[in-house]
Amino acid sequence: MPDEGRLSSEEAESHFSNFQGHLGWEYNEDYVFYENYLVFEKESKLPVAGLNRMDPITSEMIVPYGTQGVSFVREELMRLGEAYPSPNGERHENIVPLRDEDRTYLDDIQYLVAYKNGNEDEAIQKGWGGTQLLLTHTPQLLSELELYVHEHEQLTLWFQETREYLQAADAIGYDDYEEAYTYIEAAFRNIERMNQIAL
Repeated sequence: MPDEGRLSSEEAESHFSNFQGHLGWEYNEDYVFYENYLVFEKESKLPVAGLNRMDPITSEMIVPYGTQGVSFVREELMRLGEAYPSPNGERHENIVPLRDEDRTYLDDIQYLVAYKNGNEDEAIQKGWGGTQLLLTHTPQLLSELELYVHEHEQLTLWFQETREYLQAADAIGYDDYEEAYTYIEAAFRNIERMNQIAL
């Protein structure tokens, strides 16, 4: 964890009391506190769950110090890798090949679109509609995360490759969803491999 902007527990308690609604955690040595309002678990070096990345005073995106950005990426990739989406609407901790039940949802025309009646508040998490949401949102998330580690060439190449798998699946589309899912699986295998190594 970077030294820049690091606060002692006492300094953090005073600094974090500057805004309403702070999370009220214990200010002890189990956490590393920063003046940019980010908090990390000392042992895992991961951001504290539930802390968003907006500055509570300015409401602007927090600019991470040094390796804070790598910790963001680790946390988000772990979360993404533990929620592999199945066309039946379930989430799995591991990659699950297409099953007959999944094909039933993929073949059902009522699950062909991502939003019920075109209403973005009513996302359909099943069938090809759910898959389309995945193919839209996951590359966006990967692009956002890449900004935190753009100085690391190997990570940048990994992000590109993973996005390309998802873009290939999107280009193939519903007409050959079996083939499209081979690329989705490849993308999530990439995420799984990245989660098995320490960034």
